[in-house]
Amino acid sequence: MRLTHFVTVAAIAVQTAGGQPVFPQPAYEQPVGIVLQAGSARIERPHIASALEARTGDILFAGDRLRALDQPVRFAYCPQSVALTLDAGGDVRLEADRLTAAGVRDAGTKLPSCLLPRLVRVSNASSQHYGGGLIRPLFDVSSLDTPLSADRRRALDAELQALQGDDLLVHIRKAEILASYAQKGQAANAYRLILRQWPGALWAFSRLFELEPAAAPEPAAAPLPAGRTHALLIGISRYQSPDISPLLYADRDAEIFRDFLRSERGGAIPDASIRVLTNEQATTASVRLAFQEFLQARATRDDTVILLVAAHGTVQTAGGRSDAYLVTHDADPQDLARTGLPMSDLAKLFSGELSGVRRIVLYLDACRAGQLGVLKTNSIHPLMERFVPEETELFAFLASGKDEVAREGPEFGGGHGAFSYFVLDALNGSADADANREVDFNEFVDHVQRMVREATKGRQRPRERGDLGNVVMSDLRKPGLELQAWRRDSAVQIAAVRGLVPPAVTRFREAIDAGRILTGEPGSAFEWLPDVRASLPPLDAVAEENRLRAALEDRIQQVLLRYLAGEQIPQAASDFAACAAASESALRLTPESVLLRSRLFFCRGRELLFGGAYAQAQPLLESAVALDNEGAHAFNALGIAYLEQARYTEAGQAFADAIRRAPYWAYPRHNLALTRFQAGNYQGAIDGYGEAMRLAPRFAYLPYNLGLIYQRMNRPREAEAEYKRAQSLDPALAQPLDGLGTLAAARGRASEAEPLFREALSLNPDLASARHNLAALLARDPARFDEAEALWRETLRRDPDFTASRVSLAGALAMRGRTPDAIAEYVRLVQAKPGFVAGRLALARLYERTGDVSAARAQIAQARTVQPQSPAVDEALGDLEASQGRFDAAAGAYSEALRRTGSRESIRRLREKRKRALRGQAWLPPAP
Repeated sequence: MRLTHFVTVAAIAVQTAGGQPVFPQPAYEQPVGIVLQAGSARIERPHIASALEARTGDILFAGDRLRALDQPVRFAYCPQSVALTLDAGGDVRLEADRLTAAGVRDAGTKLPSCLLPRLVRVSNASSQHYGGGLIRPLFDVSSLDTPLSADRRRALDAELQALQGDDLLVHIRKAEILASYAQKGQAANAYRLILRQWPGALWAFSRLFELEPAAAPEPAAAPLPAGRTHALLIGISRYQSPDISPLLYADRDAEIFRDFLRSERGGAIPDASIRVLTNEQATTASVRLAFQEFLQARATRDDTVILLVAAHGTVQTAGGRSDAYLVTHDADPQDLARTGLPMSDLAKLFSGELSGVRRIVLYLDACRAGQLGVLKTNSIHPLMERFVPEETELFAFLASGKDEVAREGPEFGGGHGAFSYFVLDALNGSADADANREVDFNEFVDHVQRMVREATKGRQRPRERGDLGNVVMSDLRKPGLELQAWRRDSAVQIAAVRGLVPPAVTRFREAIDAGRILTGEPGSAFEWLPDVRASLPPLDAVAEENRLRAALEDRIQQVLLRYLAGEQIPQAASDFAACAAASESALRLTPESVLLRSRLFFCRGRELLFGGAYAQAQPLLESAVALDNEGAHAFNALGIAYLEQARYTEAGQAFADAIRRAPYWAYPRHNLALTRFQAGNYQGAIDGYGEAMRLAPRFAYLPYNLGLIYQRMNRPREAEAEYKRAQSLDPALAQPLDGLGTLAAARGRASEAEPLFREALSLNPDLASARHNLAALLARDPARFDEAEALWRETLRRDPDFTASRVSLAGALAMRGRTPDAIAEYVRLVQAKPGFVAGRLALARLYERTGDVSAARAQIAQARTVQPQSPAVDEALGDLEASQGRFDAAAGAYSEALRRTGSRESIRRLREKRKRALRGQAWLPPAP
């Protein structure tokens, strides 16, 4: 059974009576300002909880707030054509008719002009992915310029010559003047110059996207025959995500429909005019490219387009807005907005190039049965009927009505959807009610509706929208299809090249199949691309180029899909490095894509987080957010960057932004729960994990992390229950066993804890915490210290930066009188972590024990540079001075420590130490 909520929306947007798309277009607004010199500032926008760093070139809309931090910021306010300076600590809210400001330095400098283009406030990169470069060969950008009359040329030259200066606003005005005279190539070049000089003006990428495809010329080629039919047939039974229930016969529906279209009765449509995408071939990238290159680039005014979709689909609500999605093979229900195909995006793509096509026929076989994670689906058929007028040349046939389930089963032609089967049955001849050896439109519709109702006992009632009049749907005098004796042929037809395949095309395909798809990679498909373009007609060359596009975007998609799983499928820096490399290569093919550029920034930023370069990652992730306000991935990664820097308020805002955009995604809820816990909101953290586990009940990392929180809250019973829940969800996961072992060890049950740690290590020998915890357990028994030392050293061999093992080993060696060995471990520790004050103080005590007082003083001095106000450093200095008989200096150090500490226990201890020092009595600190 299939879900009913999918490509119907694409049908809605294709065409209306007036040739206009019915889906609402993005809301363009007039900006009110722009940042001229960023200094140190942040921008708060109404639709984003996170306050993002201001950059020179940032556009400001009505309602935005600009806050200067420790440096002033200069900005232009266009309604008054003034440039203003906001002092450090000041803030200003910009409205269309006024400023609400605190800290604006003066009345500002009058600007000769402040012309800014109308822009979309909420940027959605998925709608700015494929522009004119996708379905056309490379062209000279100058060909985008419309020829001007002599008068118009003089007027343009006069406006350009009137421009004075070389600042950002002058360059923007120049670009927009060129665009207003339809000189789109020159305008695009002007915006490229802006991006080179002011890279913070990321909105200019959107203007480039809008300018270039708007007038890209069609390639010179032989005219295509008129009146052709182009059929795109999509059938998805198998899905990559285990959370999506498979369908039984959707792929077979697409394949048998192809067989019928090949037959004479079906129109004898050649293979080059039929594209079949089933299962693994129907990825998001492949379907999107098929819409663009196969349909838009080939269909002309007199042609007919047939679209069949048999797949899951759903309506998902995020941020207070509902959108319909086609659930492609590689989609993930946690974030369909970025892994599936938003129908609103496809609608915009269709409305441009297919608006002049003579006829569009859609067959939509779907239903609400099946499972998409935790999503509850609801019908979009009423939406379809509301937006497709009766009088259009679009005919859409839906498999079922509102709140109905579409059926599939072996009884329908040996295994098909009921709707798809009876559509073919009607076209194949069964609908010829008047026996005139033709099936007309009315006979066709009546037969399908009657037979589906009868076969499903009235539980499924197909609905139609649009009217093709007296069109003959099939001629029964021509050979048709034997439905009961059909033969499954799963070969995907992507044949754009006829006859012999040129050698360059063969090498190109071999490179793609071998995964050599990156620029600069030895034997890469890019090496053969120039020869492919030279050896094929333009449209066929683009079809081949799209193989490479799809392979690159599929590689990016796989990284993003694993990212959706959060810690359930741990990723490494290399995964995001590969994602960035694929994004860079994909941008070589589709440089106008704002979506790919956003993903490039995201992948680069996310890679940096693994190395702890949080400050360097932040601007990259904020760039990804600026290009794609509606994408959840970058907001989640930005939150991680803040969380690792203990910036809990900003982290919480970023995770909230991610949740608002992907409300069914568990990972940002997990991260928000961690943020709440670190900030001291324990109940909020527990509640957050409850929400995350409701959305992703099969992810074991969620109850495991909840168990960690309970354990840190000293609630061992709840911790044990969550660890056991995680273990039951994923018996191969080692971390819950490690957690259970720590609970047993804390209860003094060594005989119970040891096998748990060892089992965890058998599952994951690289789990440093389990080996460390086992060593700490064995070290309690003096007879087993050698085993413990070996385990600690093995942990450090595998991961030299595992601080807990280094500290424990050094401390244990010191307690056993192995001072030189302990010193060696502490030296390694402070070399790796120079800011680790506790390690330096422990090392100082050991140096003092060996008589190396100067080395001890040096370590204390180093600790002082890291924590100048630390009472622990003062106390360590006092201990050292007392051990050398410098009792006055010791008493002074203890007094300073007393002044800085607030701990009652520390105050009692320090008072006793100071008292002894004042009496001239040496203080002998305990061994570390």
